Amino acid sequence: RNSVTIRNPLGEDTGIMRTTALPSMLEALARNYNNRNANAALFELASEYHPVAGKELPNETTKLIAGMYGDCDFFTAKGVLEELLDALFVTDYEFEAITAYAYHPGRCAQICANGANLGILGEIHPQVAENYGINERIFCFECDVQALFEAANTQRSYTPLPKFPAV
Repeated sequence: RNSVTIRNPLGEDTGIMRTTALPSMLEALARNYNNRNANAALFELASEYHPVAGKELPNETTKLIAGMYGDCDFFTAKGVLEELLDALFVTDYEFEAITAYAYHPGRCAQICANGANLGILGEIHPQVAENYGINERIFCFECDVQALFEAANTQRSYTPLPKFPAV
């Protein structure tokens, strides 16, 4: 992975800036799983840093990431994401099957609206979950916050109450 190296890291594990928020979400889910929580559903607004050739500073993007395990399935995660999209008045979105890092092939989809990629939704690959010490099926979605706001419909219409209401 092409990442930004920190000159004076606090520790050996923190020598680079993260290019994806998924590992931190999986670590939080693993802590909950190890504390014997039968069900967990978490979210985080996280920054990701992507280096740009010829520039001193990396591009910083904000991601909304959510993860869950226990009494849930792919459609539970999809329902949570659809509720978020409905709350933002994002319309005409669609899901396209893709394969992506850390996600189970055949159980992963890309969310698109108006030709823009909003994010990814899927089940974490069992080997990845096992690396974090979780013996449950994990479902996550990641969305680019800027893309979500660009796809959101901010136009609101107001209908006044009738002057003479019906009886």
